Amino acid sequence: MTKHLKITVLCALMGLVFASCNRPSMVGTWVEATQEEAISDETGFTLLEDGKVLPINMGFYEFNTWEKNGNNIIFQGQYTGSNPHDFTDTLTVVELTNEKMVLEQAGYKITYQRK
Repeated sequence: MTKHLKITVLCALMGLVFASCNRPSMVGTWVEATQEEAISDETGFTLLEDGKVLPINMGFYEFNTWEKNGNNIIFQGQYTGSNPHDFTDTLTVVELTNEKMVLEQAGYKITYQRK
């Protein structure tokens, strides 16, 4: 390998490392952003690194797993209400920062704050 090619490859790899360091992680606890700060009314979820989900006050929705696929986040679980069934929900990640995540499905946006 020529010296110039080695330097180019090294610079490209360093760029990838630095770019990945700045990307916010989806792993963590996210609660729906509301005007009121009532803790008992918080709804949301905790995304675990192993792909599991812990729901927070989500009613009859039992989330099991999550995965990121491009700009989408895919949830799988069961609805345990009057018509129990398995579900898969695909939402678009509109915005993701260290403090905020905005998800959209069928034109409806929900903003979550990291807790």
